[in-house]
Amino acid sequence: MSRNWEKINRQIDTFIENNQNEIIENVCRLVGIPSVEEKGCTAYPYGVKCAEALDFCAELAKEKGLIVDNYDYYGLEIRLQKEQSGKRLLFAAHADVVPASEGNLYPPFQGIVDKGYIIGRGVVDDKAPLIALLYALAFLKEEELIPMNDIRLFVGSHEETDMEDLKYYLKERGSRSLELQRMMIFRLRMVRKAC
Repeated sequence: MSRNWEKINRQIDTFIENNQNEIIENVCRLVGIPSVEEKGCTAYPYGVKCAEALDFCAELAKEKGLIVDNYDYYGLEIRLQKEQSGKRLLFAAHADVVPASEGNLYPPFQGIVDKGYIIGRGVVDDKAPLIALLYALAFLKEEELIPMNDIRLFVGSHEETDMEDLKYYLKERGSRSLELQRMMIFRLRMVRKAC
């Protein structure tokens, strides 16, 4: 491993150590928003709570110095800089969750830390990974490690239902349908590996 990579790995370790409690707290705060689709809401496409989850993510990203664009509450685009060059790499995560079932051992929308685990609705799918991606961008920004390529994070709010949020974003962003197909293939591969 080159010295440069060793240095970056030390920077990553230091960043995680310095931000661990904040990261956990923000995962818990996001889990505390019951971002279940609300049908019939006229103010937001997927309801007030899905919009609240997007607002939470947008504010956190802005606090970290990241650029945020809200796509009519279908989703957010978060990036390092206003203008970026190179090939685009789009990471996709989502802040919506399926409704809570009855008979839970823990309250589904409190984000409780117990025995080293964060417990709550949507922690694994997909709120903790979303916060991890956001902090990965924050790390790059803080350390001024601007990649050669155009790295973006899409935060959706309708993945649990039909992914119309991602389709809307790609349409509004002017991306080709091929990019959507690549994302779908990537997500399918990730699901297969997880099973």
